[in-house]
Amino acid sequence: GQQATTTTSFAPSSMPVNMQIQLTLTPDMKFELPMDFGQLSANLQAAGQGNMELRMQPYSQPLITGNYELTSGQVQLDFLSFLSTSFTIDAGSSLQMPGNINNATFNIQASRTTHANMASLLGSESAARSVNVENVIILSGNLQNPHVALDFRLPNAEKGLEDEIAMYIDRTDEREVFTQSMSLLLTGQFAPTASSQNSTSLDNASASGYKVSPKR
Repeated sequence: GQQATTTTSFAPSSMPVNMQIQLTLTPDMKFELPMDFGQLSANLQAAGQGNMELRMQPYSQPLITGNYELTSGQVQLDFLSFLSTSFTIDAGSSLQMPGNINNATFNIQASRTTHANMASLLGSESAARSVNVENVIILSGNLQNPHVALDFRLPNAEKGLEDEIAMYIDRTDEREVFTQSMSLLLTGQFAPTASSQNSTSLDNASASGYKVSPKR
């Protein structure tokens, strides 16, 4: 995933007392967090709920602990001047507060649905075949050093189609998955791969009356 650096600082408390406050956060409170990854930027706008503990000690930065569950919101993704689109935050996304606010940990996924044409990946026989693909943006890392990655899901696809796509796209290759995700967002279809182009060439040869036999 790509990385960005954000800086959030709190002045040490000058109060010569110890304070411990229990906080109950509700979805009425909304927040916004922009993140710049260079060519790509993500702007998180969300609301949520959770129980937090705020501790203040003399001449120390405030500490916040607890889990903040995101209940609604979106992530706005911008890529150079080519793309600007929003993703809806998925259920189960959260911010984990371990104490120092700069170490707040992201566990956030947001998605949007694309009706993708499969012809470019699976060949001409699939030209009329379109499926719903969910583009996913994943925010991880912490507030001081966040990470962003793109992925895609096939929520209603048959197992056979998932296996067929896996023949052409290596889901363990982060760069390849990023390229395919950007292609879906920009064009509404998967980008052709070397494997899919070779498969199409063989199909065309077979359709033209040629027989391809393995070397002996």
